[in-house]
Amino acid sequence: MIEVLFDNQNINSRFDIFLAERPVIPSAEMAYETITVPGRDGALTREIGYKTKPISLRFNYIHKENVKKTFRDITNWLTNKKTIRLTDDLIGYRVITQLNIKDATNDLKGYADFVINLETEPFWYENAGVETITSGTTTIANPSVIETGVVMTVYGTGTCRVRVNDNQMVFMDVQDFVIVDGLRGIAHKHDASQDNKMSGRYPVFLPGNNEIEVGGAITRVEIEKRWSWR
Repeated sequence: MIEVLFDNQNINSRFDIFLAERPVIPSAEMAYETITVPGRDGALTREIGYKTKPISLRFNYIHKENVKKTFRDITNWLTNKKTIRLTDDLIGYRVITQLNIKDATNDLKGYADFVINLETEPFWYENAGVETITSGTTTIANPSVIETGVVMTVYGTGTCRVRVNDNQMVFMDVQDFVIVDGLRGIAHKHDASQDNKMSGRYPVFLPGNNEIEVGGAITRVEIEKRWSWR
């Protein structure tokens, strides 16, 4: 039986509820723009990015007492949940962008049925651990066909340099560490921006092998590997 985890917490066991049906498994879908050019046969088509994907989860439960209170507790608990994963594939998770709960039906005493509608980022994500680099050049393979932003924590004091493929990043006046987040497009320390002390682009891993070189006043770089899957 499939169960659902929100932020790694099992909603089924927490509230003694059940999935009424297996959810449809979404796959990333590219959005296209079609442009008609006067005097040209056919049309031009360009990719404009992957679409967010909906997921619908239908639950039901039988509680002899307080069935309505259980529903209120569930809606309260789901507030601000950020990720979802299914117990038949705990490696992958999706990031929630919108979460809406439809009204519960309560036609029979002690029984309730309700639907959670989600909008999620286009991809399934996999956290593949942290790799530490202390010096020289290292190659890290991205096993997916999707390029992905990389989160790096750069440790050192002074001027630190990290090259990812052809992207040379330089961090000035580093004090202990700086985090450069290629997912959000920001460099920070304790959530205080360090963008004005950074040159270069935010780090991205391309499909296949990626070359990383560290130098300057770096003591180590920790790279969080998060792969994106269609």
